[in-house]
Parts: sequence; C-alpha cells; structure tokens
Amino acid sequence: MLRIPRSLIDGILNMMGETSVSLGQMLEKLQALSENGVQMQSQDKVLQARRFELEDLINIQGLANQDTRLKLVNGDDELSDFDSLELDEYNELYGATHGYIEAVADTRVISQAISEDVGELETLFVQQQRLNRALQDMVMDTRMVTVSTITARLQRAVRQAARMTGKDVELEIIGEDLNIDGDVLAKLTDPLMHLLRNAVDHGIEDEEQRFEKGKDVQGLVTLNFAQTGNHIIVSCSDDGVGLDYERIKSKAIEKGLIENQDIDDQAIARLILQPGFTTRDDATQVSGRGVGMDVVNDAVIKLKGNLHIDRNAVAGTLIEMRIPITLLTNHSVLITAGGEQFAIPTNTLEQIFTPGAGQLERIGENLSFSIDRNAYPIEDFSALVGLTVDELKVDGEPFRRPVLLLRVDNQLTAVVVDSVESTLELVVKGCGKYVGEVSGVAGLSLLGNGQVLPVMDIPQLIRGQSGAVELSRAPEAQLRPGLSKILVVDDSLSARNSLAELANDAGYSTLLARDGLEALKLLRTEAPDLVLTDLEMPRMNGLELTSNIRSNSEMSHLPIVMVTSRTMQKHKEEALAAGVNAYVAKPFIPEDLLSLVSQHIEGGSS
Repeated sequence: MLRIPRSLIDGILNMMGETSVSLGQMLEKLQALSENGVQMQSQDKVLQARRFELEDLINIQGLANQDTRLKLVNGDDELSDFDSLELDEYNELYGATHGYIEAVADTRVISQAISEDVGELETLFVQQQRLNRALQDMVMDTRMVTVSTITARLQRAVRQAARMTGKDVELEIIGEDLNIDGDVLAKLTDPLMHLLRNAVDHGIEDEEQRFEKGKDVQGLVTLNFAQTGNHIIVSCSDDGVGLDYERIKSKAIEKGLIENQDIDDQAIARLILQPGFTTRDDATQVSGRGVGMDVVNDAVIKLKGNLHIDRNAVAGTLIEMRIPITLLTNHSVLITAGGEQFAIPTNTLEQIFTPGAGQLERIGENLSFSIDRNAYPIEDFSALVGLTVDELKVDGEPFRRPVLLLRVDNQLTAVVVDSVESTLELVVKGCGKYVGEVSGVAGLSLLGNGQVLPVMDIPQLIRGQSGAVELSRAPEAQLRPGLSKILVVDDSLSARNSLAELANDAGYSTLLARDGLEALKLLRTEAPDLVLTDLEMPRMNGLELTSNIRSNSEMSHLPIVMVTSRTMQKHKEEALAAGVNAYVAKPFIPEDLLSLVSQHIEGGSS
C-alpha cells in the first residue's frame, strides 16, 4: 500500500485532461492528413491519365515519322536487316518521356506507402485513445469511494430530525455499493442531508395523522443511488403528505415572487428552490432555519447537474438529481448557429430531431414545436446568444432545421440550431480571471484545430430569456436567515472534528478553536449561539474560558455546554459553579447532546 497526497492525484487528473486535449489536436491533424492522402490518390489518378495520353502522343508522333525512320534504317548497313516496326528509335523525347513515366510510377508507390502508414497510424491512434481512456479510468478509480462511506451520516441526520420533530421515520438507502467520485460525493453530502431533514420535517406526517390516513405509523424516506450512462441519478422520495401546491403558490404571491398567475404544478414546485422559501410561519432548526432546498439546487448546478421535483408514484414527494459521473470531462454535442460553433452539454439533452421531423404551431400566443402529438415551447439558439436571426414563423410545412429537445427546470424545451456537427468529450475550463463568469457560458474548451469553443449553459440561457415562471427575488438578507452557530473548543483534533461534524449534520454552522485562548480571540469577532467546550486544555482550560465569558457583559448570556471525559461529581460541581449551563460526560449519545444544544439555543434566542 502507498499513501500519496490527494493533490498529486488531482495533478495527475489535470494532466490527463491536458493529454485529452493533445489527443484531440492529434486527431484533428490525423484527419487532415488522411484527407490529404485521399486527395493525393485522386491526383495520382489524374497523373496516370496524363501519362497514358502522353504515351499515345509519342506513339502517334512515331508513326507519323515512319518514312523518315525507314530511310534512316535502310541507309544504315548495320540496321538494314530490320523493319521500322521491329526496332524502336530511342531519341531524347522518348528518354525524357519514359523518365517522367517512371517518376510518376515511383510517386504512386510512395503515395500508396504513405496511405498505408496513415491507415496504420489511425489504428495506433485508436489504441492510444483506448489506453488514455483506460488510464483516465484507473486514475479516477483512485478518487472513487462507495456511497456507504456517508450512509452513517445520512442515517444519523434522519434519526436526529425524527427525534427533534417527534416522528418515527426510517431511512432506506439503495445503491450503497455504487462508486462515485470522492469530490462529487463530498459536495453532495450536505445537500443530501438538507433533503432528508426537509423530508422528515415537511414531508412525513406525525403518527396520529398517518394512523388516521391508514398509513404505517412509521414514515419511510428512500434514497436511491444509480448509474445511468455517464450520469449518477440520486433520488430522494418519501411516503408523506407531498407538496401543498396551493400553499406554496399563495406564499410565493405573498413574498412577491410571482404574480397571481395561472402556472402548472411543476412551476409551482420549482418555487421551493428559491433562497429562504418556506411554507412554515416559523422556521425550525430541523430544516436549517429556512435554508434548505435552494442550497441543494445550487450544489447540483455547481456539479453541472439538474434537479427534478415530482409527485411520488404512491404518495409524498420525489426529488431526483442527475449529476455527471466526473467533473474532468464533459460529453457535449457540437452545433452551429449564426455561422459560429458552440458546444451544448448532453446532461440536459433528451433527444435530437432531424430537419423535417416536426412542425411549428401557435398555441395561444406562444410558438411551439409539434411532433408525435406532443408540443414543446421552442427557442431559437441564435436568439438566446444574442445573434441576429429571422423570426420563426408558422407555415404549416415540416420544419427544416435541426431541433434539440432539452430538459430545463422540469420542462422539456425545443431549441432550434442551424446544424448538428458531432458529439465529443471536452475538457471544460473556466473563462479566466480577466473574463470572469459570462451568463449562459459554462466554460471554454480547446478543439484539436486550436479553436476556442464556448460550452453553453442552456438552462441559464433560457431562464434569462423568459423561463416558465418569472421570479422576482427578494433581497438575499431577507430570504436567507442565518444558521445557528456553535463554537467548538477542544484540544483534540479528532474530538473537535467529530463534534463539528455532528453539529453540521444537525444543520448548525460551526467555529473551531483548539483551546480557551483561541476561543476568546474568535469571540471578539464572531457571535456564536452556543459554546461546546472541553474541560482540560492547554494554555486555558474550559473552566477558565467559562469564567472569562461570564465576566464579559457582552457575551455573559452565551449558553455553554461542557463535554468532557471527567465524570466525577467534583468536576461537575466546579463547572456548574463557573457558569456552565450543562455538563455532558463522554461517551455521550449524539441525539441527547443535540437535544440539549437545541434546548439551550432556543432558550437563549428567546
């Protein structure tokens, strides 16, 4: 076994990305060489035709001068025994002509050899691509981890949420053995816990309500991990009450997010992804004090994925996330519009319709693309990126341009392009510090011919153009109330991280300090809602820290919970005398500690 830093693996992966770009450039040159070889063969055929014409001309000229050659032959005593047809005349023209013919023949042999070498080079290049892909997969395997590495945290998050809400909830996880990129899984963990807490708090009814509805008193939340092609599908479903669409709509109107307009259920469901949106009158710590679904959606977008909300097949709500397996490369379709080339990632692509497959129709005031008795709202890609285009018109004839069917915000949208060139794997990079973020552009990629290709973010483009529902975002400060903040003070790294992870999983944000002095330094700039501290620490212990906090008028009200391995009554009495609100001995039950923390935070905030 070898232990190597993660930065080295990341460096190797970046190098693999650059290698993929170089292979793309080599492929471009190889294709150009192959095309030149075809042209060379075509030119060789022309040369062969010219050669035959030249030979015929030489023969005709020889026959025309037959009389002259006959006199020369008969006048020569050495050649008098031969007829003119029995012996050729080798003059300068004949020698030059045959020298030219031999050169053409040699060129043809060289051309055939080059063509054979190009064919072998193409075969070797295909093998090199396979080796490069295999090497990339092997390097990716070093970053792959199974879903089971986070199942304990997910189960704990559900247990804590169920305990704090007084509900009986079971979490079922399917696909624990699935391997996922460690970075992707790490970035998904917190959003998944938000999902689970929301499912318990908002989705699952209490036992009495479930009993009245004839349901099992124990609620069920199912988290399913699966791989489909180059994507990971993560779905979270529950057997609870489901979304209250009418209440969501009324709350959105009340907050000024939408007007009192007629919108479908999918558009209403997307409203819960707005920052700080909640149907509760009082935010709870279980659901992150109003911070939840918007965090999930933002995390999925950053992972170049998309999120789908729907009704569960039986009861409750289904939330499905579709995320690329790796962030190293991006499978895209190359299109042209307005004379320019663009790449569109296939993670939102549902289908490509060839020219003439459907037709344009006008439904009310909106233009739609109709095919197989289905109608989809249509957008012109050129118009989306700001290029000058002719307006789409309904003429009753089959539509003669390619159409991409893309899923944007739970809705299928048809996007018109000029042509579809090919599909390819792209290494996508940022636009750089001098350009920054460009609306509708996910990044840039370099083609084999050196062309810089923009990789488009179609959902962002369409949302910016119109969107199914026009959302008026309220000020961020009003929409996103802060999470309760806990200061964790412990000289042990493992204990400090364990307490921080426990608090984070319960929906709190954390600050970390190694001893009392570092904690006091943090308290001068930060204002936590509670302090979790150890008793024995270097420089300043927990008792001294508590005394300093209680003697400061600005933070004397701060709740303090001491978590220590000292179990003697004397230590507990000293801690309570110093001003500690609660004394917890190790090992502790996580749910009991969190319940204690919640009580003191709510008591302190009231």
